[in-house]
Amino acid sequence: MKKLSLALFIFILILGVSGLSLSQEERDGSSMEKAVIITYSGNYQESLGQEYQYIAKKYGTQNVDYEILEQRLVDDWEGTPYDVITIRLIPSGEEKEVYFDITALQAAWKEKF
Repeated sequence: MKKLSLALFIFILILGVSGLSLSQEERDGSSMEKAVIITYSGNYQESLGQEYQYIAKKYGTQNVDYEILEQRLVDDWEGTPYDVITIRLIPSGEEKEVYFDITALQAAWKEKF
């Protein structure tokens, strides 16, 4: 009976974790869990440009529709690195944080240096 209970628990755990996988469309940058994944293109600066391209595509023209207030690097409890860019929407004054998973960039940086 204990083996059956353990097997059921593991099955439910795996089922639950697999449900956490998000498609790229669901990754809107609104949280660490929904962070936009930045890929490494072979050029570090070009890869970082993906963050600003994403924000422009979603929010419009910088200094017309939004302004960048802050950019900082944070890690979650597992050590996953995120760039967090805080913007202010100019029409409303609303502030938003946009999260980017930069795991690939950090790995490339560590290899280079």
